[in-house]
Amino acid sequence: MLEMSLNKLLLLALVIGGVWYYSKIKRRMAAREKRAGADAGARAQRPSAIEAEEMAQCPRCGTYIPAERPKACGRADCPYGARVQEASSTRR
Repeated sequence: MLEMSLNKLLLLALVIGGVWYYSKIKRRMAAREKRAGADAGARAQRPSAIEAEEMAQCPRCGTYIPAERPKACGRADCPYGARVQEASSTRR
């Protein structure tokens, strides 16, 4: 009644293996499409222009420093170093 020949068992194994392999390929394709969509969304969210910062030239040494928050260059005659030292001495 449940007599199955070797050929039928091999055919059944091939069919099961084919269905498994097909589903594996479909999952990979879906993951690849999802990843490509996420990459495109990330590219669309990037700013198109780079934000720039105003720079000012140091009157003593000539280097350019941020205009809004100048820092001392390390020279003894740096005008911005005096501001930093004054600010730190008033905080104490």
